[in-house]
Amino acid sequence: MKKSALERVRRSLQKYGEATRPQLAEDTGLSLVSCNQAMEELCKRGEAQEAGLIPSGGGRPVRLYRLNARYSYGAYFQALRRGPLIRGLLEICDMLGSPTRTYSAEFAYLGTESLDEWLDGATRRSTLFGISLDIPADILPAQMVEHLEARYRCPARLLNTADALADNSDDTLTLYFMQGLPPVCSLRRGRKQIHTGELGLLPMPASWSELDYSDHTLVEEMISRTITILACTLAPARFVLYADFWTPRLTKRIHFNASAKLRQEHLPLIFHYVTPTHAAERLRRFACHHF
Repeated sequence: MKKSALERVRRSLQKYGEATRPQLAEDTGLSLVSCNQAMEELCKRGEAQEAGLIPSGGGRPVRLYRLNARYSYGAYFQALRRGPLIRGLLEICDMLGSPTRTYSAEFAYLGTESLDEWLDGATRRSTLFGISLDIPADILPAQMVEHLEARYRCPARLLNTADALADNSDDTLTLYFMQGLPPVCSLRRGRKQIHTGELGLLPMPASWSELDYSDHTLVEEMISRTITILACTLAPARFVLYADFWTPRLTKRIHFNASAKLRQEHLPLIFHYVTPTHAAERLRRFACHHF
């Protein structure tokens, strides 16, 4: 059984909660034979389990399957700078992305082994299927990803809110602007989501952390300059921008400014309104659903 087939069926079960084999085959694009083999393997491991029978339109009932949410767990760690300290939040989630345990603390600094005590406690009775890290580049410890993968024998990855908000459109760059923080972006290219990290080091006329978002002239210039730099370096086919401060006038001005800088009349910019709360919820779901 190919690992990719197991992953596709597992993710489909995560998405729907319960499904039949024909439904999983249709959703994953696998043949029914391949889907059957994957389901048999997942049930044998204990990752999936039968959930009863449902009518099939006059024929024999069809067997329903669901993911065993407590088979394994994922860890999601977020770190944010709060004045001189770093606020850390670790959530242990089941395979459906529901938090089961939460740990929080403040750190003077993050070290490579700062999460070990928490994760050791979380893995005494269960295993981890993955670790997601949302840590700004300026406080990310060197070799932390490598350390976690070696210690807990599971994939560890960096992600950000733009990764979670991004859709599946190829060659699209997603930008997320949250007031008081540098923007983050994520590039979808070659059917893969490429983590590009923070943009706080790009040359700007002001600091993102001190930016007055009521000053639309300065906000327009900083966002337009960000788009221009990314267009010249990463060259995406389109931009999708998320924030909670968009107004029709501001988005129109950003589009005009960036188009003028790039000398491109029909610059593909798409603006979406999203609240920080909704963005955070999307990030938590994404953290445990995409290994």
